Amino acid sequence: MDEPFELRFEKPTGVFVCRASGLIVRDKKFLAVAHVDLPGYFYTVGGAVNLHETSDAAVVREVYEEVGVWLEIERLAFVNEEFFLLDGKKFHQVTFYYLMKAEPYLDIAEGDPTDQEGETLHWLPVDSLGNYNLVPRFLRSWSLDNAAVEHIISEEY
Repeated sequence: MDEPFELRFEKPTGVFVCRASGLIVRDKKFLAVAHVDLPGYFYTVGGAVNLHETSDAAVVREVYEEVGVWLEIERLAFVNEEFFLLDGKKFHQVTFYYLMKAEPYLDIAEGDPTDQEGETLHWLPVDSLGNYNLVPRFLRSWSLDNAAVEHIISEEY
């Protein structure tokens, strides 16, 4: 079997990435990831979609890799096109955000590690996400009440 090829490429004018992320909520708390190199910032569980892989298959795989549990998808919640600078490079990133079915037995403790070195998992209260440096920013005011898929464009450059 061939090695997976991430949907990511770099050109002199910038970087393109296609990602899938899981929105995991249990007991009115949102599961977020923090990294030792990014103090004070939180982001979603997820990663790159591979070539010939659907975004829904990618999010199930990425959630399993990072939290160690196979979760089912409830629904697609957001498609986010982000334009941002990172380390002096322009990025164009498309991310599919899926609301996941967080089983009652989901046993993830505050500070548990992911499969990535330096990353830990954290439960943030859903009703106060605006108080955290959660990226992308639109998630700080996210509501579980909206059943429609939203297309969000975030331009930071």
